[in-house]
Amino acid sequence: MSSQGRGGAHYFVLVHPCIIAFIGSGLVMMALTWKCPEVFKNEHLGLLGQFLHWLGTEHNTFMMLVFTPVMTIHVMEAVVAVYLCGTLGLTPPTTVLWVAQILVVGILSLRFLIWPLRDVQNDAKTTKRE
Repeated sequence: MSSQGRGGAHYFVLVHPCIIAFIGSGLVMMALTWKCPEVFKNEHLGLLGQFLHWLGTEHNTFMMLVFTPVMTIHVMEAVVAVYLCGTLGLTPPTTVLWVAQILVVGILSLRFLIWPLRDVQNDAKTTKRE
């Protein structure tokens, strides 16, 4: 990213922590429901635990069909983020932050990398004209 861009080489926007916690816990619950539903057999988890245990034991294939594409999309978004970070000239530690956040939150984080790209392209066009 040029020095005129938003934040320079250390540009990073943290998505609201509540959103990260909500989506992250959802991904973990989907993975556990698919791979080891017995985790939710605990009576202290109430109706949610009973439902997730039932879903993982009775409809395990469905959980695989939901979880696998979701994580595949998040991984593809992370690959796009690596490309965008390289295009914007972000530092490696900043790129790692973006990739980690996008692996959890997905497009809700990736959008902050996509739209500043337009601003940088507009800055580059303006610089070329001068």
